[in-house]
Amino acid sequence: MGLVHLKQKNYQQAQQELQKALALNPDNYPANLNLLILYQRTKDPKAEEQSKRFDQVRQERAQRVKDFLRTIEVRP
Repeated sequence: MGLVHLKQKNYQQAQQELQKALALNPDNYPANLNLLILYQRTKDPKAEEQSKRFDQVRQERAQRVKDFLRTIEVRP
């Protein structure tokens, strides 16, 4: 819902929906990304802090992907 409100330029409602999503899962990649976009579009001073948070979430996600794709050797 946050993304829909963001695309409709209903920024207050978008922020509320994105905050709800992050309350449920603080590591939610799309919610963190869209909140960063919202802050950047509205020139909110919280954009810098959110950028750091998004970078952290992005790095954790990249590590999970890397771990998922690792090769496992099975010996009988």
